[in-house]
Amino acid sequence: MVDSASQLVRLAENAIDAISGRRVIGKFVIGVVRTSAIGLLPRAVSRIVANHPDLRVRVAVGNSEDMVRDVQAGRLDAAIIAENSVSSRDLDWSPFIREPLFLIAPPGTQISDVRSALRTLPFIRFRSSVPLARLIETELGRMNIQITDVAEMDTIASVTACVENGLGISVVPRIAAVEARTDLVMLPFGEPTVFRQIGLLQRLNSPRHALITELHQHLAFVSGEYGIA
Repeated sequence: MVDSASQLVRLAENAIDAISGRRVIGKFVIGVVRTSAIGLLPRAVSRIVANHPDLRVRVAVGNSEDMVRDVQAGRLDAAIIAENSVSSRDLDWSPFIREPLFLIAPPGTQISDVRSALRTLPFIRFRSSVPLARLIETELGRMNIQITDVAEMDTIASVTACVENGLGISVVPRIAAVEARTDLVMLPFGEPTVFRQIGLLQRLNSPRHALITELHQHLAFVSGEYGIA
């Protein structure tokens, strides 16, 4: 009952903000999957809070399927998820970053091209339930290369950590590669290079639409050259 009452209060605050033009108050709840884009969110949220000091922002971390259901049910105002996680007509998904994927190898690895690296070095694979996995698997299938798996992980951070510690090679989004703790060997992945998109999901006619639009602008800005305004 307490959870239901809290949700009703938040929805009422959102609606009042939307129609009254008053200062933005209440709670703004954002969902985010365990993706490399999670590192962009604090920078964008700090800008939101600076503009709306009376707003309380809460970030919930989960998987894509739960995030979609929570946005539909109104438990989340918005969620940061990959494009291939959305299939509902009741929701609107808008990308804020489009970045290339890179093959990464441990520091000092001597590789000249992606194909030879995939053929000869052990590969760290994403679990099939991870949206990014489907993008990578599609390109690997198209390249028709026999790969030797050494491990299977379910987060970008765990995959990158395995590569940093010399377990093998893998494929991750650019932001994960450049923000790694060590100087990984990096080569563009795909023929041509494969890109992935991350975006903001919201309900159609959301009472927080203006605030979500502002968050989208900040996320695109902190994404740098790969941001989508």
